[in-house]
Amino acid sequence: MNAHRLVVFAFVAAAPFALGCQPLLDSSASSASIWSISASSQSLSASSATTGVAPRFVADVVQLGHVAAQQDAAPSELLRALGDLALGHGVADWELLDASYLALGEGLRQGGLDPTGVAAFARRTFPDDARAQQLVARGAAS
Repeated sequence: MNAHRLVVFAFVAAAPFALGCQPLLDSSASSASIWSISASSQSLSASSATTGVAPRFVADVVQLGHVAAQQDAAPSELLRALGDLALGHGVADWELLDASYLALGEGLRQGGLDPTGVAAFARRTFPDDARAQQLVARGAAS
């Protein structure tokens, strides 16, 4: 792990405590929670506004998907974290952006889910949205 990733991980893992937040999911000392990623993103959104919000949002959704896969996040927690993440980045209507679902799928794959696991996760999270399920699967395949 390079020094930059270690610093980012340390910041993400410590953000909820600095903000006085409690994680939504139990997490070990070696992994960040979904809440910590969305909380740290909100605190960084002002500084990222000048460097391009959309690429930063997509990168954070990938990270969120990675953590969600590792922690088998509940759909309600993931959707709440995605909404918080979008809000923190100034992204309106994340649900309408293909990039949101593609990035989530990529993160789920990076988090260790195989195609069957990604499909099951997408069905649980977006049970009435075939488009979202397809995009998550496509993101995992890329």
